[in-house]
Amino acid sequence: MDQMSLFDFAPEEMEAAEDGKLKIVKAEFKEVVSQDWSELFDGFDELYGITFSSGIQFVEKVLDKFEYAELIFGCEDILSSDMAAII
Repeated sequence: MDQMSLFDFAPEEMEAAEDGKLKIVKAEFKEVVSQDWSELFDGFDELYGITFSSGIQFVEKVLDKFEYAELIFGCEDILSSDMAAII
């Protein structure tokens, strides 16, 4: 079963317009859904993300749900000297 990705785009969507103009996407609000953080990530095997404020304890819980993950930590204050041990 193929897994859905938030980053799947057709090649023609990735190419810049020949006239040099930006492609603008207009979106609208659809609905509000209540779910916990665990449900939010259900069904995905990989995670690619950027975090500026999540504590390392929460990140560790989230990473346990995935087979592969890449994270960028934007705030060095959440990283401790024992980060290598956690990773």
